[in-house]
Amino acid sequence: MLLYSEVDENDFEQMLLLYERFLNAGESIAPFLREGLSDSSYAGVKCMDGERMIGVFSARPGVEFTCGHEDIAETIQRRWENYRLFTADMLAVLPEYRGQGVARQLAEGLRASLKTHGCERLVIEEWHRSIEGDVPVSGVLKYIGPQTLLGVYPDFYRDSAKYGVTCPECGADCRCGALVCVLEIH
Repeated sequence: MLLYSEVDENDFEQMLLLYERFLNAGESIAPFLREGLSDSSYAGVKCMDGERMIGVFSARPGVEFTCGHEDIAETIQRRWENYRLFTADMLAVLPEYRGQGVARQLAEGLRASLKTHGCERLVIEEWHRSIEGDVPVSGVLKYIGPQTLLGVYPDFYRDSAKYGVTCPECGADCRCGALVCVLEIH
């Protein structure tokens, strides 16, 4: 039976495994994740199958991208200066559980969690994979709220090595892009 609940600091190890397998690896990931989990405003929902974490969707307060992009972050902060902003941190579901509604439940749970933290807008960097050309997160965003597209950035992660992260598909020389949007939390 699958159980959904809020994440906490005890979930660090299992979240780190999902993060490094499906999003980014590197020396900066563990401290970044630990910092998020230690923040009382960090919002996240996990799905457990017994003792095994099979999915997670989380967000942290503020606007912060994987690989810098301070100019984009400043634009967002100016445009939505009167709103409490969070940035999606990670969404991952194990392959054998995909297509079963897990991501949808995680998205709906995250939306509820964000509301309790006072979040009004969620910033998303939708990963455009260089190999498959798909956008893994795009199908579940409708369960969070309406979105405002800010831009599509073909080489969004090209400087990832400077930030101590590596792409699970490209390694240190990442060729993946991102679509950046802001979702209204309703």
